[in-house]
Amino acid sequence: MNEESFLELINTTRTEMDKNSIPDNPYADLGNMKKEGYDLSKTLEQKYLFNQPGPFQLETGFIPEGIVCMLVSPGGCGKTYALMQCAIAAATKTKWFDYYNPTKNFKTLFIAAEEDRTFVHNRMKFIASGLGFINNKSILEKIYENIHMISLNGKMHRLTNEKGQVTDHFKYLKNYLEENPEIKLVCLDPASRFLGPSCEIDNAAATDWVAALNEITQIESKPTIIVSHHANKSAIRPISGGRDAIFDQSITRGASGLVDGVRLVLGMQRKEEDKKCSIVFKIFKTNVCDTGEHVELTIDRAHGGILIPKEKDLTYYSSPRSFVNTEIVSNNMINDTTNFGI
Repeated sequence: MNEESFLELINTTRTEMDKNSIPDNPYADLGNMKKEGYDLSKTLEQKYLFNQPGPFQLETGFIPEGIVCMLVSPGGCGKTYALMQCAIAAATKTKWFDYYNPTKNFKTLFIAAEEDRTFVHNRMKFIASGLGFINNKSILEKIYENIHMISLNGKMHRLTNEKGQVTDHFKYLKNYLEENPEIKLVCLDPASRFLGPSCEIDNAAATDWVAALNEITQIESKPTIIVSHHANKSAIRPISGGRDAIFDQSITRGASGLVDGVRLVLGMQRKEEDKKCSIVFKIFKTNVCDTGEHVELTIDRAHGGILIPKEKDLTYYSSPRSFVNTEIVSNNMINDTTNFGI
């Protein structure tokens, strides 16, 4: 090959690389609403993962598929337990906190970035035992089958970098979900291990991070992502008497771009009354459902700290219930299924 041919090959290769670096143009073939097939005489179905009680004893949608959500609270309120109980409710099609009803059985990917395998395993064991599932073989099988769980404790798994670009960890997560389209819910616990370096101090960085998560929710399977996140100092004091702590979306720690970008924000806060502590769970912000009623929960210390409705006796779950048969199986701890390959 002579020099002229070699330079021509380089220029051709460079041109092709430049073309490949240009993102697809979303406006290239865009037409008006008629051309795009809009028909305003119809209402399109919005699919939900969970419903909540509505008026006239009817259910209304709560958590839709294909969105990014956030669960915010001060430390120690039970965010990890809340999300694990959500995953078990989804796996078994039983109510989350005896209130939010899964629309069907579906699979969850639970990524625990602050807990090692032993802690994650034992928390799941406590939940299964406290909810009365530990001696029911068929329900345990649904838990094993429908929950993909991994501990990533001890490492950072930022999904965006200092430039707002997606990282290899983002690509690993997205690829795993594309290869496992039956997973409909992803729980990231907590946000601090997945946020980009400036997401808590820079709105642009926070917006880029939420946009990256939105990209995952728009893959063919349309998974929903729930991220647990810590509250700021304004929420540290429990709700009590005349010294109420702030309990709305403003307690979210970090840049406002985080809470502004997600479609649904859930909150948890301690409530002290007559020297007794409970946990209030409610919707802070919603663009996708009714605000609904708040749910008041009790921490069941007898079962490792799981969350149960306040009005229920602490023995309610640990004793057999109507849908839990009496078939006895081994009391071995739940095996956590580390299926997320990184």
